[in-house]
Amino acid sequence: MYYHGLYLLLCAVISAQISRADESDNYPKTPDKFYAVKGQSVELPCFVANPRDRVRWSTLGNQRPPAGAKMVVDDEDPTLHHLVLTDLQFKDSDTFVCSNSRGSSSVRLIVFAPSKPLDLSAKVVNATAVQVSWRPPKNHPQLVRLYHIYVGDDLVKPDDEIAFIVNKTERNGGERFTIYDLTPETVYEIKVVPVYNEGASSAPGEHEGPGDSVKITTPKRLPVTDQPETTTSGQPTKAVDTKSLGAPRNVRVQPWFKNSLHVSWQPPADVEPTIIQGYQVSYKGNVKNALQGKIYVDEAESGGKWSTVLERLPLRVKYRIEVAAVFRLPGNKTYIGRKGVGNEFRHDGFPTEISLSAFPLSPTSALVSLQTVGDDVIVENFSLRWTDDSAVAWRPFQTFKNNYGIITGLKPGSRYFFLAKAKVNKKNRQTVTHITTPTEVTSVPTDIQVKAISSEEVITSWTYNGPQPTEMQGFVVKLQAESENGQVSSSEQIVINKTEARMSNVKAGVQYRLQITPFNLDNKDACTEQVSLEITTQRPVDPVRPTASSNDVAPQIVTSLTDEIEISPGRNSVLNCEAVGQPVPHVFWLKDGQQNTRPAPGSSTILLVSLNQTTVLTCKAYNRAGSAEKTLTVKVITDSENVPYFTEPMPEEVLVQRGDEITVPCRTSGSPAPNITWYKDNVIVGGEYETASASIYREKNVRRSFNLTCRAFYEQKTLVGETKIQVEEPQQGPVPLSVDGPFTLYPGQPVNVTCEFSGNPKPMVTWYVNNAPVGPDVESRNTLIDFKIEKSTYLTCAGRNKLGTNYTGTWLYMKESTTPGKEFVDVKKFFPM
Repeated sequence: MYYHGLYLLLCAVISAQISRADESDNYPKTPDKFYAVKGQSVELPCFVANPRDRVRWSTLGNQRPPAGAKMVVDDEDPTLHHLVLTDLQFKDSDTFVCSNSRGSSSVRLIVFAPSKPLDLSAKVVNATAVQVSWRPPKNHPQLVRLYHIYVGDDLVKPDDEIAFIVNKTERNGGERFTIYDLTPETVYEIKVVPVYNEGASSAPGEHEGPGDSVKITTPKRLPVTDQPETTTSGQPTKAVDTKSLGAPRNVRVQPWFKNSLHVSWQPPADVEPTIIQGYQVSYKGNVKNALQGKIYVDEAESGGKWSTVLERLPLRVKYRIEVAAVFRLPGNKTYIGRKGVGNEFRHDGFPTEISLSAFPLSPTSALVSLQTVGDDVIVENFSLRWTDDSAVAWRPFQTFKNNYGIITGLKPGSRYFFLAKAKVNKKNRQTVTHITTPTEVTSVPTDIQVKAISSEEVITSWTYNGPQPTEMQGFVVKLQAESENGQVSSSEQIVINKTEARMSNVKAGVQYRLQITPFNLDNKDACTEQVSLEITTQRPVDPVRPTASSNDVAPQIVTSLTDEIEISPGRNSVLNCEAVGQPVPHVFWLKDGQQNTRPAPGSSTILLVSLNQTTVLTCKAYNRAGSAEKTLTVKVITDSENVPYFTEPMPEEVLVQRGDEITVPCRTSGSPAPNITWYKDNVIVGGEYETASASIYREKNVRRSFNLTCRAFYEQKTLVGETKIQVEEPQQGPVPLSVDGPFTLYPGQPVNVTCEFSGNPKPMVTWYVNNAPVGPDVESRNTLIDFKIEKSTYLTCAGRNKLGTNYTGTWLYMKESTTPGKEFVDVKKFFPM
């Protein structure tokens, strides 16, 4: 992996000599990618080992730097060289090469134009909360890292300070975010700004794109008064007897997705719905150090149903789950009612099962797919049959491959059934589904284009203006070839949420028919007829190219490549081939007659890893004016002293999940046979001899990361190979562990409030008051020291990492008396979350 990574950086090596991998430290270093905004200036960085090195910049395939570019050396660091480009345009997006006498490195400049988010809207959740939703920007949505949300009112402009940072993406590609702790009867302006990656890809900065704003007015809160509340008739209401406030009914828990539980319930009986502010759902595992927490739900689903999902819960742990209603009482007081009947539930994962899905593609065709549920599913003896609405004659489905198939010859506006049978982990299973084909077609793909990228691959793209899906838009891309004897062969693939596809194994001189069929998983009637066009591949090696013009020049290979090169066995080597011509030719390598690298403009590099036998290499270059090639032989020679060597390099790093098993080989060659010893963090451990000169280290149930070393002791020398065993912890979004409070305080009385989140990566925890951050961001656990209030205040605690953001909070209640007692009172019944 280490040498392969070097290969990706060696884009324009001038010399044809064989470069040893251990010389790479002297090569220039650039980032892999660099993001820059259209119209701005950029300084592309290049680091060299020696400050006296002379650095040259060029674009890939062009030996000169771009017009108008400046090459400067950093004032503070003489090993840092910059290529300065001004007034960037889309045409400036290119691969730039930084080279010195030892080698070169390349950086891909990506110029983008930020745009505002689409379809921004806001809706009222309650008097103090608003939900904002939007879709990603039209321009370069893949470069958007996160979003900044600004909140303004009559006194504060929305551009003054970032209120929230949102980096959680919904399944449909849209975004939703709920803003709490707003003031009732207030006009708010909410601005959403996309934040793009900018700068080097290894450590990108942030660039705020243009934002979009929406205004919304929060409704009036229930009246708050020191006098008894009155009914519509003007008669004072009776004080609410908290003993009469019942518990939620019919609390049910069921497994949801993996590591998730779905909790649903019904409101308490004989309770006025208007005094229910929301519900508090608490959960706690029954094992030591098990997760526990609380979730506050303040909005019902469509149809008035109440439910929530508890996510990222470890499997095979029994959890006690309880639901309590949060009531709003006269005087604007909050009261947590009795908990519903507690449920204990253990999620052991899902049993192995099969599931069958079907979607109409057109009035006469359908797509049928098979899904499996559970871990380590083995499906055997699978069969699929289908029938029409009569369900009398069941016919076999013969073209079902790779877990999906397409059936044609159906009747428009008709219903069809599909039955699948199989052995799933040795148990008989069957499932059935049905569809109704639509009666008419709608939109058709247009502007279909086909481009050859190699002798065996083409890329096809198209435009589709069909119905806008809410979640997923798919296409079936089918390529049919007809030979001279009339036989037809075809290949097909499914493309989701994209309008291009790469088709492989295209043969030269064969006529093809391309068919693109849309389908929509959200709107099953929006199906279209097939669209066809014919493409023909050209030469056996060269991709399709147009006729040459009078100014074109055929390729010429300018790198001096000898007919034969000798290397020692087991060595890693790099060869580069460069060609010139007009237009810039594409260059690629063949190894023993088989294409080994993809065509690249100007030059191509091949990496030879642990070569142990003689190999024939061919460098080929082509453009529309012609082609050129150069063949050489790489001969592996045996050292007369039979110096030992690694026949296969040990992996630099092995990534495993905790509890997995690893197998690491150490394979050498030499005579006489060596004594091979393994070391785990410098402590000798056992291995298994595979041959006289090769050993394998195995370890089951890996629990921690460590360094693994293989030492092969030969008479002439000792070979040393090292591998880093890296245990990856499963990633997890922020999960609230604990939050202090609530508290009842006197004016000016200080209090320490702590909030803690778990997650991987470790989340940054921030306190907020009235949407404004209070204090610094702290990893995992954040404590407000000597915090004081002048009125009752709700503190929001946010935990965020790259997987998303989660919230919890606590109340600080203000006593009316200004005379403090000996200590404040912890009134837990007022806890709203």
